[in-house]
Amino acid sequence: GTYASEIGRKVCNLCPGGQYQTLSGQSACKSCEPGYFCEAGSTKMTPCPNDDIATYSKSDEQNFCLACPKGTATSLTGQKECQECPPGFYAGRTGLKECIACPVGYFTNSSGSLERTPCGVGEYAEKEQSRSCTPCDIGKFQPDSKGSSCTECPRGKFAGNTGSFTSARN
Repeated sequence: GTYASEIGRKVCNLCPGGQYQTLSGQSACKSCEPGYFCEAGSTKMTPCPNDDIATYSKSDEQNFCLACPKGTATSLTGQKECQECPPGFYAGRTGLKECIACPVGYFTNSSGSLERTPCGVGEYAEKEQSRSCTPCDIGKFQPDSKGSSCTECPRGKFAGNTGSFTSARN
């Protein structure tokens, strides 16, 4: 974790943050690689941890790791970047190890989503991890948002269009 940049020096310098040195008697320190961090005086590169929060470093000479941004996650240590959440998942806060699956009645249709979107009236998402909502079939309706299914029209009423949010008298 030290070096001497001049011949005949009486003391060695600590490697600065973002650099390390594993050997003695060296004239320079090595750069810490992406996915790792090196505090001042480091004798080795330390992988970005994934203990309480998921972290990464994407450039050389990092002396700290960054929390995965919203819309991303990683479950691995020593990462250069965090992976975007796929459609059907989201990450609404930083440092997540795993993206959160959309519950029934919600969806995300793009990668890197920060929040889930509720299905509107007249549509539903019956499964977790939905990428879209499905309009109610003719003869069925959904009066609420966040629906997980549609309801058949009662006797004497009908829903003549897909995506109905109410049933009408015959």
